[in-house]
Amino acid sequence: MTIKALEHFEPIYSSTARYNFIMGGAATGKSVAMSQLLLLDMLSNYQCNWLALRRRQNDLRRSIFPQIVNEIYRCGLQSKFAINNTSMVIKCKHNNNKAMFVGGNDIMKLKSISEINHALIEEADEFNEEEFNVIDSRVRARSHRPNRIFFVFNPPHKTHFIPTRFFNNGEVLPEINEPYYFMNNGVMCMALRSIYKNNPYIDDTVKQVYENYANLPNKNLYETFCLGVWQNRQSGAYFQNDYYDESESNSSSNIIVCDPAYSLTGQGDFTCIIKSSYNSGKLQVNNVVLRKDMTPTEILNNVSGLIDGRTKSVNFITHFYEKHFWRNAAHSNNIKFPITEQPLICDKLIPEALHAWTNKLVSFPVGFSATQTGQEALSQWYGFQGKNQTKGLHDDFPDALICSIHLQGLGQQNKNFYKYWV
Repeated sequence: MTIKALEHFEPIYSSTARYNFIMGGAATGKSVAMSQLLLLDMLSNYQCNWLALRRRQNDLRRSIFPQIVNEIYRCGLQSKFAINNTSMVIKCKHNNNKAMFVGGNDIMKLKSISEINHALIEEADEFNEEEFNVIDSRVRARSHRPNRIFFVFNPPHKTHFIPTRFFNNGEVLPEINEPYYFMNNGVMCMALRSIYKNNPYIDDTVKQVYENYANLPNKNLYETFCLGVWQNRQSGAYFQNDYYDESESNSSSNIIVCDPAYSLTGQGDFTCIIKSSYNSGKLQVNNVVLRKDMTPTEILNNVSGLIDGRTKSVNFITHFYEKHFWRNAAHSNNIKFPITEQPLICDKLIPEALHAWTNKLVSFPVGFSATQTGQEALSQWYGFQGKNQTKGLHDDFPDALICSIHLQGLGQQNKNFYKYWV
C-alpha cells in the first residue's frame, strides 16, 4: 500500500480545525489530496464516516466518486474496500467505516443521515449558505478527533457566502502553500491555497496554456483558475454560479426566444434558441440550441421543431433592420408561427434577470451542466458583464435567457407574464 501525498497538501492531514478551506486554481491536485485523506481516515482504527457532496447528484458520478475509486486501485487498496457503484457508498471492510456520496439537489434529505464525523464539499462554491448550514448541522458524531468539514473550490465572487462569512468579505486571501489558521465566531478554521505551478504531475505545455489565460479579455478566468484569487464583482460576471439550479421539467405553456447568428453585416456568431415554460413562479428552461454556422433555414427549422401545441409566442432578438428578413424567411420556408415585435434593450433588463437568478427562479434540465451545450451556455452566462463590457466574449445565451426571463415576467413584481404574449 502506497499513498504519497503532494508536499504542499500535508497540512490537511493533521488539521483539527472544524472548517478547512482547500482553495486555489485548477489542476493543483486538490481532489487527489482529499481522496487520499478520506481513504487514510477510513483505514484508521477509529470510527470515521464521511459525507461527500456535490451540488448535483449526477456530477458525483463524474467527479469525486470515480476519483476516490481510482485512487483505491492506484494505491492497491481494492482488497480493503467494498465499493457500491449504485448507491455510491464506499465501505472499509475491516472496520465498517464508510463514505456516502450525496447530491445537494434536495438538501433537506440530509436530515435523515446520521453518524457523520466529517464532510467533504466538492466544488463548494456551488452551494449557498442555507444549504451549507444544513450540511454543517449533520457533521456531529463523536470520534477520536474533532469533526471536520473540508470545502474544496476555486475561489468564487467576493459576494459568495464563503468569502463574506469566513474571509472578511474577500479582503483576506491566504498566501500560496502557507496554511492559514484563524478563528471564526469561536470556531477554529484552516485555509490552504494552491495553484497549478505546485503540481508536478502536469507538464509544461499545460502550464503554458494556463499562463496564456492572462491575455484573455475575461480576467476572472486567469485570476480564479490560475492564481486562485477571489473574483471581483465589479470586473466579473453578473450571474454567480452558486444560484444555478436543475429540476425535472413539468409540462406547461411555453415561449421560444431565438438570438440568431445570421447577420446582414456578415459577422456570424453563435445562434441560441431557448424554449422555456413558467411553472410555480419559476422559469424552467426546457430546451437549448447553441450552435455556430447555422444557415437561416437551419435556424428556422430548429425553431419550428421546438414549437408544440403549448407554445404561446416565438421571439427573435435581432437588429431592427433585420426583422423583415426573418419574417420573409419564415414565410418562404413555409414555417408558420406568430413572431412578436417589441424593442428590448438587453442591458436594461439585467436587473430583472438578477432578481430572478439570485432568487433561484431559473431552473435548467437535469444534467444540463454536464453537456457540451450546457457547458458553453453557462460559460457565457457566468462571463457576461453587460453588452457594453463583454467585449470579445460570446453573449448569445445570456441575451436569449435574459429576454426569456423578461418575457416570462419573472423580474416583474406583479408576475403578470401573460401581458407579454401575443
